[in-house]
Amino acid sequence: QVAAAEQDAEEARRRHKKLRELGEGEASADSVLVPASHELERAEDLVARLRARRAEVVSEPDPERRRELAAEGAEGAAQALKRLQKGQRRLSDLATAATTGKVVAGTDAALERAGKRVGELRAALKAAGISGEGSSAAPPPDMERLARAVRNVTELREGLEHASLSDPAKQPAFERYGEARAELERAQRAAEKAVTAALGDAGKAAQAEVERLAPELDNLASEAEEVTIDGADDGDDASSVGGAGAGRGADAVRHDKDSVRAGHAAVQGTRGELERVLGELKAVQDEEAADAAVPDDLMPEQERAARAFERAERLTELAPKARTLTSRLRQEQASLADAVRLRKAAKEGKRLAAESTAMEERVLAAEDRLAGLLPRVEAAEATAAEAGVEVDGDARRKLASLKDLLAEMADAMDRVKAASSPESRAAAQRAVLRSGEGLEGAVRGAIDAVTAVEAAAARGKEAKARADADAAIVALVREAESLFLGAKSNVEEGRALHEKAGRPGDGASAALGSADGALGTAAAARALVL
Repeated sequence: QVAAAEQDAEEARRRHKKLRELGEGEASADSVLVPASHELERAEDLVARLRARRAEVVSEPDPERRRELAAEGAEGAAQALKRLQKGQRRLSDLATAATTGKVVAGTDAALERAGKRVGELRAALKAAGISGEGSSAAPPPDMERLARAVRNVTELREGLEHASLSDPAKQPAFERYGEARAELERAQRAAEKAVTAALGDAGKAAQAEVERLAPELDNLASEAEEVTIDGADDGDDASSVGGAGAGRGADAVRHDKDSVRAGHAAVQGTRGELERVLGELKAVQDEEAADAAVPDDLMPEQERAARAFERAERLTELAPKARTLTSRLRQEQASLADAVRLRKAAKEGKRLAAESTAMEERVLAAEDRLAGLLPRVEAAEATAAEAGVEVDGDARRKLASLKDLLAEMADAMDRVKAASSPESRAAAQRAVLRSGEGLEGAVRGAIDAVTAVEAAAARGKEAKARADADAAIVALVREAESLFLGAKSNVEEGRALHEKAGRPGDGASAALGSADGALGTAAAARALVL
């Protein structure tokens, strides 16, 4: 009887333990566990009394007295067994009441909390760019483990609806259910830890991205300040942007400056906010490292888990915010870069317009020069032809080259006027300026070539004049020589006649003397000419 009572008490303990396991942490389980504990205490008390009576019987030396005590004990044991059996039935009734819908009623709340947490963790991962979609990183495997644990507990709970713990056929299902509940808790802790690590990595990635962007942002900030620092020249001159009446107007240029300032302020604001969030992320990571360094005996597991959960909550808020701010910072950086580019284009347009206007003036002056050089070349060529001098075609070639260059620049200036956008206008203006780089040299080359032709023609004309003078002198010398020889012949003939006449009269002698004097003068003149 005592052995049977002990066996019944052991069964009561086993059922009570199972009830406690199923109702662990569930407020609704108290209505079953409290009376079950009372029944177990009564069973333990009965068994203790039976053991004491048995010890009393065994220790009694008087056989008669021992028989009396045994009879009394047997009667008491029978009553105790009845009481134990009643307690077993009570426990059985309690076990029957311990259905999934009652003792495990808190499971619904636990499942709801777990399911909600799965959604929160997934949302935090997705917001941090950890969704597995496209090229993004995949969520930690523990997330799928947690989802499986939730599904498993849900399915087992539905299978145990209205099942009794006293039903032997349902015992394996209850055991699987208990294991599934334990796995759900383990999976949730593992998922929290994995998500915390993943979000921490996302925060570190955001920090690295900001560090990578920092030099670009600093350069962009410097450019933004540089292109907005000079405001005095944005008024009337702005209408000349593009040149030749194609300006965008002062309002457009001022709008460029306002856009740069607004974009710069937006970038600075987002950058400051992002650095604050990253600082909070760093603080969470430092806190995690500090907790990891604390020995287990100085930090209870429950406190460690609570602090880890708090960090996970903060990370689920901070990591997505860091990603959002990083994305916004990139967009604002691109907008600011566009605004700076437009502002630079406006300032560059003003500079190009001024240089283009000056180039137009130089082109007009070069055209006037060309118009004056052509007649000079024609006159020089005519002079050279008259002088019989042949000139090369270098001047003609250089004038033709200058004429082609001026025509090319005129076309480029027409393209500036016809440009439909600031970019195309600036490109056309640059083409004009590039063409004009050789304009001064071409003009100087043409002038030098024309001057050279004129000099060659002048030299030919002078040489022809000298040649004509030389020819006249030669003719005069020849004529003088002829006259001298004729005079000489006449004098000699007169002298011969005079001598033949025997010197008749003084008149002939005087004439002959004059002829001799003239001949002497002619000889002196001939010697001078020669």
